[in-house]
Amino acid sequence: MISVVNMSSKNINFAVSANPHNAYMDNLLIRFTLIIATLVAAACSKDDPLSPVEGGDIDITPTAYSQEFVFESGKFLYSKGVPEWLYDPGYQCFSTDLGEDISDIDSICLHIGGCNSHVATLAFADEDFNILYKNTNYDLKERTIIYKNLPEGARWLYCNSNPGIYDKPVCTITRKAPRPESPFKNLNGKNILMLGDSQTEFRYTPSGKGIAEYSGALIDPYYGTTKQSSSVTRGGFGGGHLSLRQVKPETILENGDAYAMLDVPSIVDALIDQEWTLVDEAVDFLKTNAGDDNTPILKNLKGVDLNEIDYITVFAGTNDWNSNVSLGKRGDTDNVNNYYGAINYITTRIHEKYPHIQVVFFTPVVRWMKVGDPTKWSDVNRNRADLTLVDVTDAMLDACEYNSVPCCDLYRAMGWNMDNFDLYFQDTTHCTKGYHLVARQMMQFLNSLH
Repeated sequence: MISVVNMSSKNINFAVSANPHNAYMDNLLIRFTLIIATLVAAACSKDDPLSPVEGGDIDITPTAYSQEFVFESGKFLYSKGVPEWLYDPGYQCFSTDLGEDISDIDSICLHIGGCNSHVATLAFADEDFNILYKNTNYDLKERTIIYKNLPEGARWLYCNSNPGIYDKPVCTITRKAPRPESPFKNLNGKNILMLGDSQTEFRYTPSGKGIAEYSGALIDPYYGTTKQSSSVTRGGFGGGHLSLRQVKPETILENGDAYAMLDVPSIVDALIDQEWTLVDEAVDFLKTNAGDDNTPILKNLKGVDLNEIDYITVFAGTNDWNSNVSLGKRGDTDNVNNYYGAINYITTRIHEKYPHIQVVFFTPVVRWMKVGDPTKWSDVNRNRADLTLVDVTDAMLDACEYNSVPCCDLYRAMGWNMDNFDLYFQDTTHCTKGYHLVARQMMQFLNSLH
């Protein structure tokens, strides 16, 4: 059964079979049909921008310009102000960024076959995650629905079905022509491991995406699909330091011991030596004693084969500043507890065993420790080590120059200031509302290294 839906049409067609032997019944049937048609048309125009039109025989075979997305179990969908989008993990869900320009999309085909239940949901949202269209009761038993003429301003597509589906649902997006060459083409097919702190770990709740997901979508037009050729692995821990906050403990006795094992130098050691015992203990300790569950990130890291990694990005340093870590000096190798020493150590440790990996550092972005107070802006606000974040940024750039590794100055490059701060930050530190812009800046920088 195939249904074609035109999202801009208001036409409703009914096929009426008249009775040749009874004119009265014919007239009654026609009157009844017109009444029903009027009521349905009014309902569609008021509540549902989708209006069914005649389908006919339609070839739904994916073309060379198609992207095929398979629904996943346990994937959460998010939408601004719509709590019903927070589904239970058992639901089979799918979401994707359709891109800034949807004019080249010919059709979107949703196919769910072999199901013992008929509930499915589809929605389109704009770039700010406001719902433009939502239907929560499609009867999709052995059914394919094709959408034409998407709602104006559509950016995000969301679908889900209940756990009664026997065969994994598939959504196919077919475009009229090949997509334009990506400005990040040098990164297509590359594998990136992202280390750092909460900026790397966190996601922006309305989209359910963080820097890793935004980056993947930028460098690979098929990211998240069966044709994906690139990977971006999230490996940042909230609270993590660029430097090592204390000498590595022999066992985990307190929060400080645990978080030291999640600092970037400790994670680099674990990745290279494949020795995760103390990191495992740290993650278990924090989950039990601090309510901080880092098991998903740890699972990501343990699944990484450094032989397959092309880039390791290190986006960290703001927590070190908040903890009054000293800058150190050029050539520091004995002290991993300062900025210079940490960058020297991380770079040397990785390149000694994996010289093919491009290690790239990213400075912290701005902070406003008390929003509204100009004296607490990160350009001028000094910590107890008498350092501003500008001092930290300049030291990181210098340390990377010393090690002949690239460093991107996100502090200045993002263009964030006291006037536009609220547009991108959820609090004094986390730029979650600007993660898509950070991802773009990071990928542009990586792409430029070729």
